[in-house]
Amino acid sequence: MAAIGREVPDMALLDFNLGQETSLPVAELLEELGVPVIFISGQTQQVVLSDMKTVYTVISKPFDPERLVSEVRLVVSVASS
Repeated sequence: MAAIGREVPDMALLDFNLGQETSLPVAELLEELGVPVIFISGQTQQVVLSDMKTVYTVISKPFDPERLVSEVRLVVSVASS
């Protein structure tokens, strides 16, 4: 969160599960700032069932690098249009 306060990224790839907590608060802050977010998670069911205000792109681990590149391109193109 502090890093976002110093410099807002163009987009973010976030691991959902951070042990005792999730990265959902970071995603919500980024959303408020207009930053596109993609979640990468080995526990996609937890991501889908979480209390999200927004529907995010979720990529399951292990992931196909080509899918990641494709999703990043899609999110960036939507955000820039």
